[in-house]
Amino acid sequence: MKRDLLKSILFLFLLSGCDSNHSESKTDNDHIKTVTIVNNEDSSFNVELDRVSSLISRFPNNPDYYHERATVRLKFNKLEGSLQDLKAALILDTNNAQLYLTLAEIYVKMNLGKSAIESVDRALSVNPKYAPALIKKGEFLYYRKEYDRAFKAINDGLKIDVTNPKAYFWKGMIYKDQGNKAKAISSFQTAIEQDPDYVDAYLQLGLLFSGTDEKLAYNYLKNVLRIQPKNDKALYAMAYSSQTRGLLDSAKADYKRILVYLPNDNSVNYNLAYINMLQDSFGVAVSYLSKVIQVDSMNADAWFYRGLCYQKLGKTSSAETDINEAKSIKPGIILNLPKQEQKSK
Repeated sequence: MKRDLLKSILFLFLLSGCDSNHSESKTDNDHIKTVTIVNNEDSSFNVELDRVSSLISRFPNNPDYYHERATVRLKFNKLEGSLQDLKAALILDTNNAQLYLTLAEIYVKMNLGKSAIESVDRALSVNPKYAPALIKKGEFLYYRKEYDRAFKAINDGLKIDVTNPKAYFWKGMIYKDQGNKAKAISSFQTAIEQDPDYVDAYLQLGLLFSGTDEKLAYNYLKNVLRIQPKNDKALYAMAYSSQTRGLLDSAKADYKRILVYLPNDNSVNYNLAYINMLQDSFGVAVSYLSKVIQVDSMNADAWFYRGLCYQKLGKTSSAETDINEAKSIKPGIILNLPKQEQKSK
């Protein structure tokens, strides 16, 4: 398995990565997955919901409490209830730009892009100098690759609020798309200066430094895990960073942390198999490759590598069966067992 193969696996795994902690997902954009413990989520949701609902019972004509309950429901992906609460708030207050911006965020999560854009425009019609709406408009324009218009909207927002971390994040994303790495890094660094817990800015910095300054990349990714200990994108990137530097035990530890809550992730199982083959732990490698095959029975490389592992283990019949299966899926396949690389100093 070659380094460029590992990079392609990393790219596919990390084909996400925008503003998971600070914005909501769209159907056609990149976002960071995070995994949470369902039971704890339900408990937290019920506590927050009961608190705000009691306020609404006492003050049924206060739009702020409906808005607060809408944001609670949005936080926990209770989208229909969130939308109902937000509409109730708008009945009570039709001239609140913040309400329309929250409505846009709900529509984004519901994959209603047109409605989301219309809501941002409505927010700006109510208050043309509402910085969060200008920056959100810039974000939407970024997704449409209208970079010049996106820059204008974001910069207009910064004229009103120079400390807004989202503005710098989205400028960084534009620069990154345009291939201006230096300006992208500068923007992401400014974002975390404004918000030291900005997960996605740390993640982007980790990815940008990966391959050029692995230690710095690793430190940025550690900050992601400081804030979101189960962020699988950061764990994968850290594991990959360790793997490419020959720090195989560290890489294995990070990959295994992902498997705790994503046990059937093929990229992780495949790379764990690869590392164990490097370390001549062929029996362990077989177990990981078997998981890959269970999920994707057409993965010729997994069949072939498992066959080679069986050869090393002296299981000739199993080896022949697996290698023949690989060749039936991918005629002409030729792979060699990987060799241990020298650890970086």
